[in-house]
Amino acid sequence: LLDESPGVEFLGEIDDGATEEAIIRIARPVESGTFDNEAIVTSPDTIETSLANNTSTASYTIVPITDIAVNSKTITPGTAQTGVVSKYTISVRNFGANPAADVQLTDTIPRGRFDLVGEPTTSKPGGLCSKTAGTGLITCDLGTINRGQTYQVEQEVRPKYPFGGSTSFPASHTNTADVTTSTFESDGANNSNSVTHQVTSPGM
Repeated sequence: LLDESPGVEFLGEIDDGATEEAIIRIARPVESGTFDNEAIVTSPDTIETSLANNTSTASYTIVPITDIAVNSKTITPGTAQTGVVSKYTISVRNFGANPAADVQLTDTIPRGRFDLVGEPTTSKPGGLCSKTAGTGLITCDLGTINRGQTYQVEQEVRPKYPFGGSTSFPASHTNTADVTTSTFESDGANNSNSVTHQVTSPGM
């Protein structure tokens, strides 16, 4: 029988040479790391020949678990105009219990539709962003993002004319950003986020 006190179980009378097993289930702790669990057995109604074997300790490891997400993706202004600079802003947040290590954000902005203006930047201290001019790939190595932290990545763009070979406006474009981490994740469904926006004709 499990007592109201957490981790206390009454096994009753145990015959000479018999073995009883107690199973106590616990919820996963928030923090990761290596922990020790100590089990102690007592018998207040029995005289024991040795107390040295009444205690046993087991070590166990809780691996880090995290939840890194692209929690928003926007463009400013909300409608881009051909030939005029707009800015993509990507927000990355750690919703998990533990730090997310080796976080990397990628975003491909098609060169047939946009010029990349300047270099990508990030609000993450120590984060490094770069672009591949030929493909329009934006890569940001953001390092470790702790629980509850949010950082942004920004890239300015200028829609081209023709826009992806088309001269019909307004045109619609969807841009998607992805984030990864080397830490085990509880939810991988939020590692991508997209923004769909309109592109209007050049100003006259």
